[in-house]
Amino acid sequence: MREELELCPFCGKKAYLASLGSLGIYDDSWQVYCGDGCMVRTNYSTKENVIKTWNARPTPTPKKERSNMNANPPQGRKDRG
Repeated sequence: MREELELCPFCGKKAYLASLGSLGIYDDSWQVYCGDGCMVRTNYSTKENVIKTWNARPTPTPKKERSNMNANPPQGRKDRG
C-alpha cells in the first residue's frame, strides 16, 4: 500500500497524517486531516485504514453524462391507470 496522501477532496490542499497516540489523545488511533483549515478529517484505528479511506475517491461522472442526467426524467409507471 502506498503511504502518500491525496490532496484534500474539498479544498485541494495538502493533507497530513498524525498518530493520536503520540499526542496522548488515544492509544491506537490515526487521523488524516486537511492542513488548510477546512477542518476535514478522518480517524481510524490503523494507519493503513486511515490512509486508504482518505485516498478513496469516487469515480467522477463525465461532464457529458451529467448534462444529460435530467434530459429525460423518469415518468410514472404506465401500467397504472
